[in-house]
Amino acid sequence: MLLLAGSHQNCRRAFDGQGGEIAHSFHTGNMHFDDEENFKSLRSFTPDGVYLLKVAVHEIGHVLGLLHTEKKYSIMYAIYEAATASPDFELNWEDRKAVQRVYGVCKGRFNAVFDWVRKRPDNQFIFNTYFFRGNHYWMYENHANRTRYGDPLYIAREWNGVPNNLDSYAHIWYFSGNDIVDEAYFFKGDKYYKYQSEEDRVYDGWPRLIQDDFGPKPGQTESIPSNLNSVFFDMRDKNLYFFKDEWVYVFDPKLPKGERGCCERKRKLQDEFPAEEGSEPLPDRLDVVFYSYKDQSVFFFKDEDVWQNVPFHPRQKQIKNSVKYLGKWYDKWFDICDVSAGNYHSTHVFQYNHETIRRR
Repeated sequence: MLLLAGSHQNCRRAFDGQGGEIAHSFHTGNMHFDDEENFKSLRSFTPDGVYLLKVAVHEIGHVLGLLHTEKKYSIMYAIYEAATASPDFELNWEDRKAVQRVYGVCKGRFNAVFDWVRKRPDNQFIFNTYFFRGNHYWMYENHANRTRYGDPLYIAREWNGVPNNLDSYAHIWYFSGNDIVDEAYFFKGDKYYKYQSEEDRVYDGWPRLIQDDFGPKPGQTESIPSNLNSVFFDMRDKNLYFFKDEWVYVFDPKLPKGERGCCERKRKLQDEFPAEEGSEPLPDRLDVVFYSYKDQSVFFFKDEDVWQNVPFHPRQKQIKNSVKYLGKWYDKWFDICDVSAGNYHSTHVFQYNHETIRRR
């Protein structure tokens, strides 16, 4: 990236002074910016200036293989419009997808996916979706259809006491009379961890053994197993659903401690969540089952594939399950990337030599 003026560095295209051409770039990675323009940084930005970062992102788009577009809201629009310029900008969904068409999308499987619900001081509930993989996680900002800037972050640094390589997460949340039951749990191996959201840490005295608190009902012998595939809380019947291999274990946490236990029922996965006609059924050993507050539906993940419980609604009085295969998770949730060049795969490269951006 070079700030230059007029004829420069044997470049066959000379700059024309303030106004007109602002910058140009080459597929080799060289980017030239007209030094006679009134470039501004984020801190010094004024509407009569040219926001250097925005111009640079445009030129980087060319270096990555993107061409101009006629859509004015795109960073790849050929004209810099000072009247609508703002230092607050981000790549829109179409720009990001254009890059992914060249280099491929981010893929992979997850240990846990869940909506983290919190109460604001005005008593309104807010949530974002969290994706956990290995020792790191992403917060997905549903309103923007992307992950939070700066993610992924390390689990150990942000979730005090929560282990890496989780098995699952479950959020028990329902009204009991005038009270709200609000309990968050992480599961790993033969243990589970109760999480205190107000202080962002695991409760004192935890983890506990799964078999100690999810053991058999009186007179029964089977417990909720360890090394679970996934867990989710169904707001329709207010039961916990534990997934292990080809089985679903249904556990009622509302019962008094002396009466609760495994299980209200134990069924084959495909019997509890049958596929709708013509759809691919759920596979055994799922990776993730989670309830989305945004979609008000339940999603099932296995590797990079995702299914949805189509008729699900949290206020259903008569429970009905019918699962439909949707496709790949990365076609619904975008840009969940490990930020590693090894995760990208080149599919094709545009051939071009020279692209410019002009100012209006």
